[in-house]
Amino acid sequence: MMWDVRQCLWWLITLLCTRVIQCQVLCPKFCSCSKVRARPIDLLKVKCEEFTSLHDLHLDVISLEIVHLDLSDNKLKAVNTDILQGLENLEKLKLSQNSITRIEEGTFDHIESLKQLDLSGNPLVCDCQLSWLLVWAVNTSVKLSPPARCGSPPPLRGQPLRKLQYSELHCDWPVSALLELIPNVNQVVFAGDELHLLCRASAAALSENTDPSVSWLWGSSDPTLYLQGVRVDNRFWADSGLVESVVSINHLLAEHSGRWNCHLTSREANHSQSILIMVLSQEMSHCPQTVTETNKGVYWWPRTVAGYTLQFPCQAESVSGLAHHTCASEGKWERLDVSECPYISPTTSLLDHLVKMNLSLIKESVLETARRLKNLTANPTLIQDPVDVVFISKIAEKYLEFVDQDSELGSVLADIVSSTMSLPKSLLVAAQSLEQACSRLVNVVERLAQLTKALNVHKANLVIEEFRVKRESFSGITCTWYYRESAPKNSARVFHCSTSNTTALIGTKVIEASIQVPSSLFYQLQMQGAHTQSSQEILVSMYENSWLFPQTLHQEEMEITSIVVGTKLVNVNVSTLAHPVYVMLRAAKSSSPRPVWWDASLNNHTGGWSQAGCRLSHVLHGLLVFQCDRLGYFALMQDQQNKRTRVAGGISRWSHPAIYMGSLIGVFCLTICVLSYIICHASIQMSKKSKHCLANTWAAMALLCLVFSVGIRSTEDELFCKGVGLLLHYLTLSSLLWMSVTAK
Repeated sequence: MMWDVRQCLWWLITLLCTRVIQCQVLCPKFCSCSKVRARPIDLLKVKCEEFTSLHDLHLDVISLEIVHLDLSDNKLKAVNTDILQGLENLEKLKLSQNSITRIEEGTFDHIESLKQLDLSGNPLVCDCQLSWLLVWAVNTSVKLSPPARCGSPPPLRGQPLRKLQYSELHCDWPVSALLELIPNVNQVVFAGDELHLLCRASAAALSENTDPSVSWLWGSSDPTLYLQGVRVDNRFWADSGLVESVVSINHLLAEHSGRWNCHLTSREANHSQSILIMVLSQEMSHCPQTVTETNKGVYWWPRTVAGYTLQFPCQAESVSGLAHHTCASEGKWERLDVSECPYISPTTSLLDHLVKMNLSLIKESVLETARRLKNLTANPTLIQDPVDVVFISKIAEKYLEFVDQDSELGSVLADIVSSTMSLPKSLLVAAQSLEQACSRLVNVVERLAQLTKALNVHKANLVIEEFRVKRESFSGITCTWYYRESAPKNSARVFHCSTSNTTALIGTKVIEASIQVPSSLFYQLQMQGAHTQSSQEILVSMYENSWLFPQTLHQEEMEITSIVVGTKLVNVNVSTLAHPVYVMLRAAKSSSPRPVWWDASLNNHTGGWSQAGCRLSHVLHGLLVFQCDRLGYFALMQDQQNKRTRVAGGISRWSHPAIYMGSLIGVFCLTICVLSYIICHASIQMSKKSKHCLANTWAAMALLCLVFSVGIRSTEDELFCKGVGLLLHYLTLSSLLWMSVTAK
């Protein structure tokens, strides 16, 4: 009995030792195996280290027993389908901290029991060749934990693979996306500072066997050969698949300024990216820091070396354009370019939208959109940029196509042009320089007069009418813009035209401007060989100011101070007339005005005022009459420095004849009294004090009557009017003073 027990124990010990030896023998080389607890059958956890290829492991020996396989912290670069064959019971596969960039499609399809896959710490190339992994993980409910992150291309670097959309994993990445600069924007640095530039590319993201390389160039030269203190280090990171080149400058000099180019060379493609380095020193010319504000954003420009152009992203976040500003060689900022950026101002954005809108396709009527534009232009505070005026002129031109469909549209367009004339002059000058916006608006008014024959354009600050005349029976035309003296203040002017060639003041009419076209107009055109129709259209227009005829270049400090009056023969250019056009305008008496006409060909076709062909004629009823040998727009120009201030709406007028007659009689009588006093001074029986007071009283009253009759209605010149007021005040007080002294 004892022998049987000993024999059983011996066989049991022998069996256990044999099993342990068998397990040690079956565990693959480079691996350590351990049994999984709480499992009814013998299953293993296997961790393999310090191997270079999966073929060296021979996992097929124990493939059915493996449930956990740890291949992390090795140098694996790829995982092939045939390597993992037979691991039917594998539940957890750990491939983290390797150099895996790509995984073949279907690698894990035969591992039906797989529940967790660890790919973290690998430089995965997230492109179309890896898109299958997302679909496979969702369909099989395999957990990617810890989350795997992309190693390339640069736009996806560091992003969790599981959170990417299927559409983001594509293979049409440009080569430029594979090249990365750090920093990636132009740098402004100071002499003596330290600078490091990093350029890197993902070798794994390129096709296999491309053998890429990255290098730095200063302009087109090797910086280490031409610049001092420059060190370039090139290296390849096998674990991440990155090729890098680093420029290190410990002490910056002015000579390091310029464009630095990073060049990627591979068998697949070549590409370059560059960065501009500006080194500031005391010896160099600089542009000071400045802030520019436009309808496309507010941009801060730092201190910059002369000769360089800065660029910054547009202020609008949804746009990838750039704003540019150049520092000229003289150390002044110029050529601000924000054309790539959208408009920030709501007004400009709305106007830009209206310019691009197809009016024939909009849901609301054209008239309604025109009314919206009218309401916008009626508020001058909303129009703050020359581009706004340019857009308004373009929109008005588009509306002309629909004037014949809606008669009210013509009146709305005239209101828009009238409101534009109230904008600041500097704004209109800039708009004219940009795209001749003011000339466009004048053309719109002319077209309105032709299209709306039943509706003449009459506004408070402009008027235009069209007349159809017959060539054979044309007897001239005279048009006058006037108002009645008895009319309320700010009342509208009256525009009147007739076929008579005479202009006269009738009753209490006060003429502001008048123009007379000679009856021999068509005869002169015939003699010049010009072609005219038997029935011709003549346009006559008048503008309260010259805001729509701005001078983009100053002409000897001269400016227009009168109404602009014009006439035009439609589709016929009229010049060098032997019998001229006569124009009558009101001008300041002491301003030495010059008659001029608008020449659209001057100043690079932005227009300007010319004196050629115009000369002064005479003065009629306080109005200056001049003649010009052409049809066009006419005005009076005067020197800004020598002109005297005119009161708005203040026009000198004649007083009633009774005032002049009474004043004349009073001055005559008082003068006789003064002369009598001088001649008969010794014979007058009164005290010396009374004689002195009486003579001063007569003299003060005589001067008071004279100044009152001459200057009481002279309100046109502000300085003269003030002088008259002071004299009247002084002489009135003097008369009262001497009368009081005499009575006492």
